[in-house]
Amino acid sequence: MRSEICALIRVHLTFRSILSVPLSLLLFAVHGQVPTKCLEIESLLVDACVDLDDCPGSQEAHNEWVRFKIGPSDIPLNDLLVVWPNATWQGFVQDATTASLVTQMNATVQGCGWLVEPSNEVLPAGATVLLVSSTLMCPTANPFTGLNDTLHVVFQAAGNNTAHLLNHNNGPDTLSVPVGPPITRTVIISHVPAACHDTATYLPQQLVNIYGNFGGLSAANDGATVEFSWPGVPQNTYLNHGCQAPFIPLQTSIDPPIGSLCSGGSVQLSAQVSSPVNTVYWQGGSGTFSDPNGLSTTYIAGPQDTGDVILEFCAENACGEPVCASVVIVAGQDPQVTIINGDTIPICMGDVIDLVAIGNGDLEWNTGSTNDTLTIDSPGTYTVHMENSCGSDSASVVVLEGIAPIAQIIGDTTLCENDTVILSAIGGISYLWNTGSTDQTIDVTGAGEYWVIAMNGCGSDTAFIQIDPGVTAAFVYDADTGLVPVEVTFLNLSVPDDVDYFWEFGDGSSTTEDSPTHFYTSPGSFVVTLTAMDGDCQSTVSSIIIVSASTVDPGLEEVESSIAVPNVFTPNGDGNNDQLELQAVNITSVEMGIYNRWGQKIYSIELPRQIWDGRSFSGEPATEGTYFFELRAAGGDGKVHELRGSFTLIR
Repeated sequence: MRSEICALIRVHLTFRSILSVPLSLLLFAVHGQVPTKCLEIESLLVDACVDLDDCPGSQEAHNEWVRFKIGPSDIPLNDLLVVWPNATWQGFVQDATTASLVTQMNATVQGCGWLVEPSNEVLPAGATVLLVSSTLMCPTANPFTGLNDTLHVVFQAAGNNTAHLLNHNNGPDTLSVPVGPPITRTVIISHVPAACHDTATYLPQQLVNIYGNFGGLSAANDGATVEFSWPGVPQNTYLNHGCQAPFIPLQTSIDPPIGSLCSGGSVQLSAQVSSPVNTVYWQGGSGTFSDPNGLSTTYIAGPQDTGDVILEFCAENACGEPVCASVVIVAGQDPQVTIINGDTIPICMGDVIDLVAIGNGDLEWNTGSTNDTLTIDSPGTYTVHMENSCGSDSASVVVLEGIAPIAQIIGDTTLCENDTVILSAIGGISYLWNTGSTDQTIDVTGAGEYWVIAMNGCGSDTAFIQIDPGVTAAFVYDADTGLVPVEVTFLNLSVPDDVDYFWEFGDGSSTTEDSPTHFYTSPGSFVVTLTAMDGDCQSTVSSIIIVSASTVDPGLEEVESSIAVPNVFTPNGDGNNDQLELQAVNITSVEMGIYNRWGQKIYSIELPRQIWDGRSFSGEPATEGTYFFELRAAGGDGKVHELRGSFTLIR
């Protein structure tokens, strides 16, 4: 604490041009605390100023001062005893003369402070006291121009005309180092009833002249002062403020801010004060100060900070009177401008377009227009520039010469059986197909004509495409039943008729003829399959040929007949369970009707080995679901079988 106090004193010395009273008096406010002992000596004015023109008859010995601080208890004035190094103690006096002196001293005060004599000759606890060496002092010799606190003044009775305190002993020359002998001088103030005292000892050789050096004539040393730190072992500080400093009132200023309040930013602030103060604080704006009670702080913009934000720095003197300085800082959002039409747009011949800019500032187009909306009729690059108090921003749009659409359809024109053709439209920005789709690409599962309308900002165009069916296999034959041997003639009805064919007759025989004739030499149920192939497309169709024996085999009567209907089949073309086939043993005839859920008959089976491929009488694929059947069959053993039930068709 002592070193901090001394440092503060030394810092204050650098402002001697702006202080208002002798520094020995100004620094009484350094100690806001109260001593724990009866009193503490704080300062000695060793070399007082006396102007014989202004103070005729007064002497330096009459104008020496001791400043001390009263401890935690009141002290009656006459309970104090002072020991001077060069004079005898004359005792305290408080009368009409001292009252007049205090009035004259107060007349020199231009600050908010005040000088008072102790009430009832009692010094109150915590009071700062100025002991004047004689009632013959001159009130204007060392004026109290900038006093900003209450100071209790007490006087020693007249009677000493020689110096109480010893001035420097360095000789008449001004020196950079002291050369006088290191003798000591001591002042002691005692509270006699409490057996308590404080001692202030100094070296005259260390006294500083008004130039900050040592030695010299008396006038150069007027104002030589010694300060003593407390509590603890006193640390001496030697200084000199002269006789009179010009009065400069407390002033505050703010350095230029560093940073920006735009878009929620922050600024660094630093302030200056012209003299010591009790407190400082920052205020204003809707944001926050990192240190609201420091000379330097950072201000962070608040949500309500827009436009001109006024921030204020205030300092209060010892009397609590604020002196403020303000700074105006621009706040708000950084400018942002957008052209809502986009980055690139077309313009059709003979058309006009309104370009619309939005943002948070004043704008100007590169055409010179300052309107939000710019009407154009030709291609080019159009730029809008926007400014506000936080800066500037720009946006551009490239306007291209628009071209009317030319519609095209890309895709295969042949649709294979059970296949899909993908058609894609080009040449426009948006599309409408005759299927109702607005996608650029559609899937086609049926042959026929397809068209699409391609559209952009400059018009529309239509394209057409014909999707032809691929190969479709079909055949008929002259007999589907007969007795061994059976000759069956097949007529190929496939479309187109100039493709490749492959016949399988179900008995292990095959051919690539167009319309073949085939002989069946053994009884049985034979699946005849025709595959027609044209490039990447192929189609397959099947039918059943029933061939019976020429005579009934002996022993059939002894084979037990049976018949069953599968409960599910999946005619999806994957080669697995694609057909509904009766599970018949020694069945010679059968009649079976297949019905949908509405009771409509959609197919009949009339032969034991006949299969159903999931198509109705009309050749249309039956939908997924549950189907019902009625069946009557006769066995070679003479039994008759009647069945009713259902099965599931899954695709």
